Amino acid sequence: MTWNGSDEKHEYGTAAIREPELGALRRALARCGPAGRWIVAEVAGEPGMGKSTLLAGFGRYAADAGCRVLPWRAGSPASWQPAPGEPGAHGGPGAGPPISSLAEVLRSVAGPGAGRRQVLIVDDVHRADPASAELLAELVRHPPLGPVLLVLAHRPRQLTGDLAAALATAADAGEVRRVALRPLTPAESATLLPPSTPPHRRSDLHEAAEGNPLYLLGSAGTPGAVPKRVLAALEPELLAGSPIERLVVWSAAVAGDPADPELIAAVAECDPAAVYRALDRIVADDLLRPAPSGAGFRFRHEVVRAAAYASAPSGWLLAAHGRAAAALRDRGAAAADRADHLERCAAPGDEDAVETLSRAAAGAAYRAPADAARWFTAALRLLPVGPATAERRTRLLLRCARALGLAGRHGESRAHLHRLLAELPAADAGRRAEAAVLAARAERLLGRHAEADALLRSELGALRAAVAAGPGPHAAGSEPDASEPDAELAGALAAGAMLRGDAATARRWSAEVLDHAVGGAPRIAASALLALADLMTDPAGPADAGPDSDGARSGVAARLGGSADAGPDSDGARSGVAARLGGSADAEPDSDGARSGVAARLDEAADLVDAMVDDRLVAVLDDVRWLAEAELAAERIGDALRHTDRMLAVAGGSNRFDILAALHGIAGRARLLGGDLPRAAESLDRAAADARRSGSPARLAEATACLAWSSLWQGDAAAAARLAERAHEQDGAVASRLVGGAAVGDWVRLGDDASAADRLGGELETSGGDPLVRVRWLELAAMTCADRGFATSASACAASARRLAAGSPGRRVRGYAALAQSHALLGADPAAAADAARLAADLLAAAGDQLGARGARLRLDAALSAPDDGAKAGGLAALTARETEVVTLVAEGLTNKEIAHRLYLSPGTVSIHVGRVYAKLGVSRRAAAAARLVGAGLAGPGSASEPGARG
Repeated sequence: MTWNGSDEKHEYGTAAIREPELGALRRALARCGPAGRWIVAEVAGEPGMGKSTLLAGFGRYAADAGCRVLPWRAGSPASWQPAPGEPGAHGGPGAGPPISSLAEVLRSVAGPGAGRRQVLIVDDVHRADPASAELLAELVRHPPLGPVLLVLAHRPRQLTGDLAAALATAADAGEVRRVALRPLTPAESATLLPPSTPPHRRSDLHEAAEGNPLYLLGSAGTPGAVPKRVLAALEPELLAGSPIERLVVWSAAVAGDPADPELIAAVAECDPAAVYRALDRIVADDLLRPAPSGAGFRFRHEVVRAAAYASAPSGWLLAAHGRAAAALRDRGAAAADRADHLERCAAPGDEDAVETLSRAAAGAAYRAPADAARWFTAALRLLPVGPATAERRTRLLLRCARALGLAGRHGESRAHLHRLLAELPAADAGRRAEAAVLAARAERLLGRHAEADALLRSELGALRAAVAAGPGPHAAGSEPDASEPDAELAGALAAGAMLRGDAATARRWSAEVLDHAVGGAPRIAASALLALADLMTDPAGPADAGPDSDGARSGVAARLGGSADAGPDSDGARSGVAARLGGSADAEPDSDGARSGVAARLDEAADLVDAMVDDRLVAVLDDVRWLAEAELAAERIGDALRHTDRMLAVAGGSNRFDILAALHGIAGRARLLGGDLPRAAESLDRAAADARRSGSPARLAEATACLAWSSLWQGDAAAAARLAERAHEQDGAVASRLVGGAAVGDWVRLGDDASAADRLGGELETSGGDPLVRVRWLELAAMTCADRGFATSASACAASARRLAAGSPGRRVRGYAALAQSHALLGADPAAAADAARLAADLLAAAGDQLGARGARLRLDAALSAPDDGAKAGGLAALTARETEVVTLVAEGLTNKEIAHRLYLSPGTVSIHVGRVYAKLGVSRRAAAAARLVGAGLAGPGSASEPGARG
C-alpha cells in the first residue's frame, strides 16, 4: 500500500490496523443514493497518523465497488497524482484526467455520469486556498442533491477559519461523519516492526512515537539516523517553504530542543526580524510548536527534527554548529549546552573544546551517562597525544570508562580499563584501585564472576605487598596512603561475594573495610553487607559448616534421627514445635548480640543515606542498594521501600538500566512481602524490562529470580522452579542468592520421586543464598510431599527448614519453617499440625506477610478439620478437631461472629460447622450442644446462651 501524502510516502501494512476507520467510510458510502443529498465524511488525524493511507485504501474500495473516484489534494494544484493502479490513476479503476483545482473537480462531479455514485476525496484540506475553503464550507453547510460522498481529510491543529467552524457545527448536528485517527496501541505498533524486535525495544519505540506510525518507523532505525522512506515522507513538507523558512528550519534543528529565536538567528546568520516572520509561517504549518515552557520552539516530534537535520547540507551543518557554539559561549551558557555543538565541529587540538566537553561530561556522568560517554570520547579525540597530555589523557580515559559502564556499554568500558591497568604504574595505587573496581564491575555484569574476583585479589595482593615493602615513589597526584584503595578493593570483593550469595566471604571482606574506618558510601555498603551476611548465616559459623558429628549423611531422613520409614515425632511435635522454632510470634531467638549488631549497623547506614543530598546519592547507587537489600532481609520493609523509591527517583531518566533493574527488583520483592501484589507485579515487570535493556546476564538473572520470588510467594512452586532454572541459565551465581541453588530443578520430580525431596532439602539447607527463600522452597516441598503421600520426605524437608530457621531473627523464616512442620505433621498428628500452623500464622502476621499468614490459617483450618482419635463420649467422637473447637466456643457462649473472629474464619463457615455439629450430636439448639460437652466433661457448666439472642 502506498502513501501519497506530503508526509507519508512510505509503505507498511496499516490496512488491517485502520480497519475500524475504513469501515466507517464504507458505511458512509453505503448511505449515498440517487434520491439523497451529498454525504460528508471528515477524516481528522495528526501528521503521520495515516490519513493518506486510509484515503488510498478507501479509494480502491470505492472504485472496486463501481464508484467514480475523484482525488484532489488541497494547496498543491496539479502537484499530486495517484500512484499507478490506485483510484484516479491513468488506466486504473475510476481513472480520469489529472485534476488541478477544486472548481474543476466540482465541474467534473456535475458533468457526464452524474447519476453514478461518486467519491470526491480531498486531502490536506487545512492547506486549501481561501476560495476553495469557502466553497467547501458552503458544501458542508448546504450539501446538494446527488449520490456523492465528499471525504475531507485534514490535520486538526492546522484547520482554522470558516471551514473548521462549518465542520464542527455539522459534526455536532450529526450531519458529518467524523472519522478520527486514533494513536496505535502497543500491539498494533508491534505489527509494524520486524518480528525480531525485542519486547522492551517495541515498548520503547511505541512510547517514543506516541502511537504515531510514521514516527514509529522513524525511531526504529539506527539511533540518530532517519530511514530513507521516512525522510522521503517528510522532506516535501520540510522543503516546501521559502528559502529563509527552509534555513530557519535547518537552524532550529541545529540549535537544539527547544531552540530560542535569537540562537536560531545566529545559526542562520539572518536578521532576527526576518527569523521571527519565518517562524510565524513555520508554526502555522505545524513543523515547529511553541515550547510548553514558553521559551523557544520545538519540532512537533524528534523524528521531524532528525529529518530536518538530515535534509541540511553537510558543510553548512559543520559551520552552523560552530556558530551555535560561539553564540552560546558569548552568552556564558553552561558547558552541557555547548558540548553537542563542539562534539560536531571542534578541531583536534582545540583546548577550549576539550575543557568544555570534559566539564559537561563530568556533570552528566551519573544522570546522563550515555551523553557523558560521548563527550568524554570526543574530548579524548580532540586531545593531542604526547607526554604533555599523558596525565590528562589517563584521567579522561578513566572517567570515560566509568561513563561507558554506567551507560551499559560494559565491553567497551572493560577494554578501556584493562588498557589503563596495563599502563598505570604500581605506585599510582588510588587510580589503579578505581580502575580495578570498575573493571570488576564490568566483568560481573557480563557474568564473569571468577575473572572479577581474580582481578581484585591480584590488585589487592600487589597493593599490600607494596605497603609491606615500605614507602616508595608514587605517581604525581596519587594518594600515597594505601588504606583508601585497600578499602575500595575489599569493598568490591565483599559486594561481589554477596552478589553470588557467599555470605561468609562477604562478611570477612566487609569487616576489613570497616577496620579501615572509612566513611561515606564505602561505610554504608560495608555496614549493610555485614548486616546482610549476619542475617543470611549464623554469625557463629557459616550455614555450610559441615555434617553432623556422627558423620552420618545418608540423606535427609538420616539427619532426622530415624529410619526412612519412621514417621514424625508426634509427641515432641505436640510439646515442642514453638520452642524449636523460636517460641511465640513476639519471642526472639537467642542471638541477641548478633541481632543488636545488625540493627545498629542498619541504623547507622540509614542515617548516612538519609543525610545525603541527591547529587551525592546518585553517584553511589551501586553501594547504597545493599542497604535496601539488608533492610529487606531484616524485615524493615518500610525502610527498604523508602530508600529504594528515593534511589529510583534520583536515577530516573538516566537510562542506567543495570542499577534500575536491581532497584525495581528490590522494590518488587518488598511489596510482595508486604502483600501489595499489583504494585509488586508492576515493579518486577519493570525490573525485567530494564534488565533486558542493560545488556547484562547478571541483571537478567537477578530480574528472572525476582519473578521466581513472585511465583514462589503466591504458592506456584512449579512456575517458580521454571523461572529459577532460567535464572540459573542466565547467571547461576547471581541466581543462587535469590532463589537457591540449581537443586530447585529437582522440584519437577517431586511428584513421582521421593528421593528428589532428599536432594532438594539437603542442597537447600547447605547452600548459600537467602535463608528466607530456601525455607520457602522447603515449606512448599513439605506441602507437596505431604499431599502426595511422601510422609518421610515431607518430614525431611520440614526438618531442614527447622534447622535453617534455628537462631534466625526473621519472623518470616521462622513462620515458614513452622508451616513446613505443619504440613509434615498433618497426616500423623493433626493437633500438633494445628499448633505449628497457628504459630506460623502468628509469626507471619506479625511480620506483615499477609499472603503467608493466609496460607497458614488455611492449613490451621485443615488441621483442625482432620479426624482425630481423641476419646470423646457418645456422638462427640464423630466430630472433627475443627468442629470440636467450634462447639467448645459455642459452649462458652460466643456468637458465630465472635467465633469467626477468634478462629480467623468467615461467619458463614462457622454456621456450616455449627450445622454439622447439630447433625452429628442429634440436637437443634446451642444450649443442647453445650450440654453434651458438659456431660462429657469437655466444658464447664452453664455459660451457653440461646441462639435467639446470641447467634
